[in-house]
Amino acid sequence: KLKVAKSLLARAKGFWTDSPEFGDAENKLNQLIAKVKPKPKPKIRAREQSIDAISGNTGDGASRVNWKPMESDSECTKRLAGYGKRAKAICFDMIHKSARGPLMVVIPNGDTYEKPFAIAKYEISVSDWSKYCILSGTCKPIKDKDKRNDPIRNISLQEAKDYASWLSERTGKIYRIPTKSEWEYAANAGGKQPKKDFNCRVSVNQKLIKGTGIVSVKSGKSNGWGLKNYVGNVQEWVMDEKALLVRGGAYTDAHSKCAISLEREHKGEGDEATGFRLIRENVG
Repeated sequence: KLKVAKSLLARAKGFWTDSPEFGDAENKLNQLIAKVKPKPKPKIRAREQSIDAISGNTGDGASRVNWKPMESDSECTKRLAGYGKRAKAICFDMIHKSARGPLMVVIPNGDTYEKPFAIAKYEISVSDWSKYCILSGTCKPIKDKDKRNDPIRNISLQEAKDYASWLSERTGKIYRIPTKSEWEYAANAGGKQPKKDFNCRVSVNQKLIKGTGIVSVKSGKSNGWGLKNYVGNVQEWVMDEKALLVRGGAYTDAHSKCAISLEREHKGEGDEATGFRLIRENVG
């Protein structure tokens, strides 16, 4: 507002160039503007911008310090339940002073679940996985910046569980692969579904125009509780009492078949079409 006032004052001086009052007013405005502190960047953004600062570290560095769980600026709490479409309702845990864990949304309780829980807003990405590799020293990070928002693929279920266990140890919270029931409850979002514009195969005149490959985990529209790409892109592991399953379909499936209900058994080996997201318990 001060800069706007200064601009208007400059226009007025154009009409009355000989008025000493304008000079005094301009000096006072400049003094006020000088006192205004610049608006700080959001802490979340500043921390994440410096993730490249740890990319040169190995397991001998960042992973072996006397780490203690850090307080998050965006803790997952009950008050966020059901508002995951809003940016301010996205929550996370810190895994390093310069890096946060997977972005989560809080799923409200209901007839099925007495307590709310958090689930990854996006499929676990190459960026998420690479942070783990750098800080744990147990795997090789993917340094291609163009792939950071791709869903992580070609890893085994055991590797995904190891990542969840590391997150649990690192944050003091419990992370794990969702059960079939939890995943379905979060994906359905109480019936609040977007237009069916997911990344599955669509052909026109025998030419593939969609589903040609994976897309960014952040692409597409979210359901009513904030989840994205729970249908299509990559099929996601869920735990069942009888068998390991994948849900939601992948970019390799026909668009007409892709749905929350699409389910198949899986061996838990890494492949091009399978990824995952995680549950986080301990919602405050």
